[in-house]
Amino acid sequence: MKHNTKIKTKIQCETTSKHKTIPYMGSKRTLLNFIDLSLHDFLENVVKDNTCNSFFDAFSGSGQVANHFKNTFKVITNDKQSFTKVINDTYLCSNANKNKVSDLIQTLNSIPEFYFDETDGWFTKNYAKDFDGGSAVDKDGTRKVWLTKNGKRIDNIRTLIESWFNQEKINTDEKNVLLLSLMLAVSKVSNDVGHHNGYLKSWDKKSCDDLVLVLPAFDTNHCFEHENYCGDIFDTLEKVQSDITYFDPPYGTNNEKVSCSVRHTSFYHLWNTIAENSRPDVFGKASKPLSTKGYTEPLEKNNKEAVMPKFIRLIEESKTKYVCFSYSNKSLLTADDFEEVYRLAGCDMSTFRIYHTSHKSNNQTKLALKNGDFIHRKNHDEELFEFFIIAKKKPVHRRISDKKAGKGLEKLSTIGTWVKANTSNYSIAGKNYAIEFDKKTSAFFKGRDHEELKQVA
Repeated sequence: MKHNTKIKTKIQCETTSKHKTIPYMGSKRTLLNFIDLSLHDFLENVVKDNTCNSFFDAFSGSGQVANHFKNTFKVITNDKQSFTKVINDTYLCSNANKNKVSDLIQTLNSIPEFYFDETDGWFTKNYAKDFDGGSAVDKDGTRKVWLTKNGKRIDNIRTLIESWFNQEKINTDEKNVLLLSLMLAVSKVSNDVGHHNGYLKSWDKKSCDDLVLVLPAFDTNHCFEHENYCGDIFDTLEKVQSDITYFDPPYGTNNEKVSCSVRHTSFYHLWNTIAENSRPDVFGKASKPLSTKGYTEPLEKNNKEAVMPKFIRLIEESKTKYVCFSYSNKSLLTADDFEEVYRLAGCDMSTFRIYHTSHKSNNQTKLALKNGDFIHRKNHDEELFEFFIIAKKKPVHRRISDKKAGKGLEKLSTIGTWVKANTSNYSIAGKNYAIEFDKKTSAFFKGRDHEELKQVA
């Protein structure tokens, strides 16, 4: 059955802003159309609800999804990373004077070299070195991410921005724009593959360029009064009420040869250090902050018994009508796992849907395959699909009634029991709640597996 694809949009004002942001693992930049159309298909064809006005992006990351919906809904964002709030405050809420900020950027680009003597040189000391025949590895074995010339410019620029702010020469909005401009410039000359968990051994061509700040294309004509938080998601859930709550959590992996976790604070620590102007004690070849070492939050663990209860709690504690997740068929949880999570969390399972579309592997997977790293997945040879999972939450009185009656727990009393008993595979084909999105035609198909869809399209 082909779904109605005449998706109505709620755009209330236009924007000429182009969202340029930092490289981010799991970025939804290429999936924004899929997420948008899937959400609207669900609202129009499944629950028939045209009253939604607010959207909570709970793991906002680089801000791609939040920025996409900023003229459709009142957007609330959260992330534990401080740099995320800088990005979202700039693109969603800024009232900075563009002419003033543009002049400030020119000043920052023209800081004389001797100003470096006024800084503590922290960024240069920890993350920069000379070209040295092309090697980015220092004598002590640490790898460096910037050439000395750019490390010094980062020290100069970050020191002057903080000085201006402390002297009240710039306000918070102006500071955020300047910090975003610095992060965007830094990303263009960094000797990495898009994250800070490790750096390249030899200097990449882009790292030899000069660091130059440009004015980010931000809007000051905002359609809604958006809100941005920085903190633990469960703390923020207590403060936020929205019509739609969107979770884009760490995916994990079903690669049986990988048991490690992905600590996003570790992978993007330099953006936090630049945003905060902090001076953390560092360790290891990548000079990561000591705070990124040791404890791993359950949401970031590659373990179903740790992750599933947290997903249930996310849904239960969200003050919202609709709960949605982004995920994929090659990540930790299966479609059946999510069905169980939504059921135990008290959702209306008659509205449970998993929209899915073909997707390309991320840079980390491509790099692993290129290096000959062994990736052992049960569905390794299957096509990669991105999921948009959504359902309506039951009214509060019904959820309380279900708990008293023990509903949702009649077959499996614990997640541990579910994980041990569950024999589901990672396929989405044949699920009665599955809806496939064909990118070529922007059409939705229900009740067809991928091969049948190819024949239809």
